[in-house]
Amino acid sequence: MISSSEDFCEHVASRIDDLYESYDDVIQQNPRVELYGKTYSFRDVQKAMTKQMFISVGEISPGVNADCINGANAMAIKRGFENIPRASETCVVQWTRVEHATNVIFSDAEMKDGKFFPPRFFINVGDVAPNSSVRINTGFVLKIPRFAETRQFKDGQIVRGPLSQQPPFVIVPHITCPANDFVPCLFARDSEDTGLFTVHFTTVSGRVGTILVVLKAYRVKMPVNNVCGVGSKQSCKIFKPKDTELSRYVQNLGVKINFDSMSFLAGNARCKTSQSSAVPEASFEYQQPCSSKLTTRVTSRKREWNGPNLLTLSGLYSTQNSIPPKIVCAPEVIGNTRRPTFVDARLNLFSEIGQFTADMKIIDGAFSDQQDYAQICKKMHQSIVSIQSLSAGAKACKATVKKNRSMSSLKNSLRLFDYHRGCVREDGERLAHSTEKSDCAMFKCRPARANAYSVILYSAMKYLISIYFRTDFTPRQLEELRISITPSENADLTTTSDSTARTSTESMTQPMDETLVSSTI
Repeated sequence: MISSSEDFCEHVASRIDDLYESYDDVIQQNPRVELYGKTYSFRDVQKAMTKQMFISVGEISPGVNADCINGANAMAIKRGFENIPRASETCVVQWTRVEHATNVIFSDAEMKDGKFFPPRFFINVGDVAPNSSVRINTGFVLKIPRFAETRQFKDGQIVRGPLSQQPPFVIVPHITCPANDFVPCLFARDSEDTGLFTVHFTTVSGRVGTILVVLKAYRVKMPVNNVCGVGSKQSCKIFKPKDTELSRYVQNLGVKINFDSMSFLAGNARCKTSQSSAVPEASFEYQQPCSSKLTTRVTSRKREWNGPNLLTLSGLYSTQNSIPPKIVCAPEVIGNTRRPTFVDARLNLFSEIGQFTADMKIIDGAFSDQQDYAQICKKMHQSIVSIQSLSAGAKACKATVKKNRSMSSLKNSLRLFDYHRGCVREDGERLAHSTEKSDCAMFKCRPARANAYSVILYSAMKYLISIYFRTDFTPRQLEELRISITPSENADLTTTSDSTARTSTESMTQPMDETLVSSTI
């Protein structure tokens, strides 16, 4: 994101004119890039990303013995989940079908014979070989909207209420299969997770057939507020700072937690942690990962389904239940395999049809087996942040120009916003003068050395187009595309490790919030 040079050149000049045909396109989040006589929109890129296999199967290593993970473990976990107290609040998830799979049937939340049924999937999996890890792509994207119409039960019917802010919650898919000898991979999804909804499990033997996936919602607390170190000299941040900055309720761990070491003291659970990235591995004193008033759910990570040397089952900790998560793995697996979510209540979950929007990431950790996965995630994140920020900025600029008679150009105002990556806090005449500056002058007076949103978006979209529309280009054109992408913004078009993606994305800017933009006008 940092410009490789302080000198102004075409590589750092605003690309708004190259990305948008009109000012309304900026507001409506509809960028496009023209390459070799053909135009590709960001929607085209997203649609191309949805073309994923319905079922993907990986073989579990013979060294991984699943005998210790059986149906009794799964049933105990399920009973523990059901014992979490239910709150009177309701919540809503939006579902959007982005790819049709004939084997998948989705049913909305509904009342039947006076009984409430939450949103659910019926998926015909068919025959899968024993000892296989499976990923099912439902073809749906599930989103947790910030605001939704409330729901309540009245006379055996579901009644809609006023629009209000939703409580913080996560969605956890509960998988039921007629064959009990399979291991479900349960994971929690928060509002930041807008990738394709996938279902994961590992077969032990036999035919799978049709599975039922019921979506359950749990009201959650912020992880960073429910952990603390015991002994300040030997403790470290349990969660990754980037997830904390984004206020995620499902956060990746910054340390490795030994859940088998969990003990209880004064109603609080504690367990040993270590830093597996350090050589030798750095161990820390006991740290407190959960509160006595909350239930701690320990769920898997989506990317684990394709790890042949790894098999996990969820865990649950509360004052009533202590079910350690199970993990079977080869010795070389040293990274984090699970993550805790802090729950205080079950919620009734409702569903409604959503729209295909620019903030859908499509690809997430479930597709980490793909070539170029790390760079694809990085470029999608850059694109979404830039698209949303430019849209919010365009609305703010429109309001500013309307209010300030000395400003005549919406386009110039947005250009200034683009270079400054935010609203410029100047009085009317000075602001009007700033909007009339040349691109070079705007570039040189920007407050930080970060590139303009449109520069990052243009480069990221070119990369994604070169990946998902590769067959549209000749080898020479692909090479020209590779060279044209700014070195400081993009790695080579081949492949990048997952660790690189995590390091790169941790420094990215969050999207410009519209309320924040409006407050600066």
